[in-house]
Amino acid sequence: MSSLKEILDANRELIKRAQDLNQRAGRSVFTIPTRDDIEALLDACLHGARSMQEIVNVECLRLPELDAEKVAEVLRNFPDTIQVNGHEWRIEYRSGYEPRIRLDRTQLDAGDWRHLPDDPIALADGKVLEIVLDYGYWDTHCHIQPSVLKELARQKANMVQWDLWCEKPEIPLPDPTKQTMFPEISTTEYGRCVLTAEPLVAYGTPVLNRKRWYQSDPLFAAQWFRTRQEAVAMRRDAIVEFEKLVKQYRPLQEKATVLAKTRLLQNRLQELLDEFGTDSRLSGDLKDRLRKRAKAMLGTDEATNQRFCEAAEKLIKDIETALASAPESESVKTPVEVKRVVDETKSITPLQKPEDKSPSSKVKPAKADLSKLFGGNAKVR
Repeated sequence: MSSLKEILDANRELIKRAQDLNQRAGRSVFTIPTRDDIEALLDACLHGARSMQEIVNVECLRLPELDAEKVAEVLRNFPDTIQVNGHEWRIEYRSGYEPRIRLDRTQLDAGDWRHLPDDPIALADGKVLEIVLDYGYWDTHCHIQPSVLKELARQKANMVQWDLWCEKPEIPLPDPTKQTMFPEISTTEYGRCVLTAEPLVAYGTPVLNRKRWYQSDPLFAAQWFRTRQEAVAMRRDAIVEFEKLVKQYRPLQEKATVLAKTRLLQNRLQELLDEFGTDSRLSGDLKDRLRKRAKAMLGTDEATNQRFCEAAEKLIKDIETALASAPESESVKTPVEVKRVVDETKSITPLQKPEDKSPSSKVKPAKADLSKLFGGNAKVR
């Protein structure tokens, strides 16, 4: 015969079991006795007993067992676990909520989310299970469509690779003083997708420097993004600012371009003067124009230098035409030009070696070979 304590403990377990089964089913399958029901049972069974010795039949206090068929039906429709894609998932039942499968941080880090199917998971009675990804720290995601959560888990797992990506390639920053085109978006691979093994591509572009506190700080900064859409959106403001600066610096760029072209043409004219300044194939007018242009001072404004470039280009073309049309036999120097070269040679101070510019490093004129200077084979004896 059971004691009163054993019977009361069994009653508590039976009520707890009935509550659990009702919670699984989401409805009241088994009747749960209230406090009033228990008091009525005690009054009927104790018959006014005031002590343990006065209780005639203790077994009458035992609650009736739950219907075994109903229990089996509830457990069949609402099991503790479910097999999906060869993986066993534990089902959680909560009062007032739909049944769910919850993956905690340990399971997520182990990649168990990969075993989730793409379609919703339903129980035997057709009730769809809710899937929960619990990353902790209030980072919880719920959905009945596993494919949605699988994509979210994939993104989070790939984000770990993004966070650990340290050796980023350098992104060229725009210089509005030298460029007129904003750099294109750069791309590079920073990892592989944890689910598909496809390359993970990063998109880099110059953006406005949000940490610019001083005028000396750079206006643009390089930044990498996980999607092209982010990169395109973030570079818009930088492009607008860059185009403003290009318009501001364009006159200076054009002036610098013309000045550089002027210097190149002047150097070319000096080369022509050194090589053909005494060539008989060139007329006296061409030689005078060549000498004048080669020795001319550069202008201080863009218009003057532009006119110099136009005149220099025409002069170079005239010289090339004259040299091309003259016979090779005329490529000798006139006596007057030879005399002028000799006079200029006599007025030269003692020569110095290029590598040694000290006054003591002198060359004797008597030993100098001036055949090339005179255009012939004559030598000073």
